[in-house]
Amino acid sequence: MSIMTKINSLSAQEIMDMQDNGMVLFVRWSRGPKYDIKPSRDYANGGVHGGLSAVLIGHWEGAYMTRRLNEYMFLRMKDEKLKPYIYTGEVIGRDSDGYESIDVATANCVGVWDEVKLP
Repeated sequence: MSIMTKINSLSAQEIMDMQDNGMVLFVRWSRGPKYDIKPSRDYANGGVHGGLSAVLIGHWEGAYMTRRLNEYMFLRMKDEKLKPYIYTGEVIGRDSDGYESIDVATANCVGVWDEVKLP
């Protein structure tokens, strides 16, 4: 995994521009890349996923993009340091929620979404 020393803030428009340039992007609510060095844990059953749990960012626009990027914001109730980091990486399977699991070795954080509406 490539670990950035400075995390770039990304707007929804910048995320859409990256997609328009051919990047396949995922959102992952976590403490950030320095913590995303091993596969995700399934908090429902205690198991370990094959990679990092992440949600594929489709070609969403406007309010729908905001809702989807905020989908896992409820995790902040357990850890307020979690943020929506934007990753690229190779999909290696699915997690228990049915979302993508990306390979830790190929995961690359490209930034953090800066338009999240935190409680």
